Amino acid sequence: MLNMLKNMNLNVEIDSDRYTYNGINVPRVTTILSEMLFDQRLMYWSNNLGFKRIKYQEELDKSAYIGTKSHDAIEHILRKKEFDIGLRYTDQISNARDSFLLWWEMLNKNCKVIVLNIEEKLSCPWFGGTYDILLSIDGKIWLIDLKTSNHISYKYFLQLAAYRYMLYFCKGIIIDGCIILQLDKKEPMYTEYTLSFDNIDHYNFIEACINEFFALVYAYYHKLYVRDLYNNIF
Repeated sequence: MLNMLKNMNLNVEIDSDRYTYNGINVPRVTTILSEMLFDQRLMYWSNNLGFKRIKYQEELDKSAYIGTKSHDAIEHILRKKEFDIGLRYTDQISNARDSFLLWWEMLNKNCKVIVLNIEEKLSCPWFGGTYDILLSIDGKIWLIDLKTSNHISYKYFLQLAAYRYMLYFCKGIIIDGCIILQLDKKEPMYTEYTLSFDNIDHYNFIEACINEFFALVYAYYHKLYVRDLYNNIF
């Protein structure tokens, strides 16, 4: 599939200019995933909100706000900077932050930890994205993804697979594993979803994830290509 992408010669226009490669706009990893993967759980959630007379978009905006502010708070902790948590949803954001601190203290107590980078923006010829944290843990390189979602799905590992690819493509970094750290918003606690690439099953899984992601990227560009053809014909 990667070879098909390399040989693809489609002239399509990407609306967002947040990520570029050699001056050409490329889509976000999360945009590709949201547009190309149907999430039935999200549909059930929106229907459930409707039954409770809760506005879907308002709840979506709330979740996004809490997630963004929680990420910002954690970034400031790692950079040893002060952070104003604000006045909205302070309990949820504080709990997510404190959940991370529990994990961070445990990790540093048991391992030698070095922060290699935080919130680094990357791009390749077909997509771009920003990963959360890159750590050296006992001499091995780990990619950490922070989530405040109530549910963790396999598409989050597709996202990590894309970041893993860009780290190698852009910087020649080969990571040894990745962790999705689910931070609780109700009380300080966390759940760790870990892939160690020393484990052959974990390695095969992340390889399958990048193959699926490249298939989605290929389909995404063809979708835009057909859309543009339609607009030109009609």
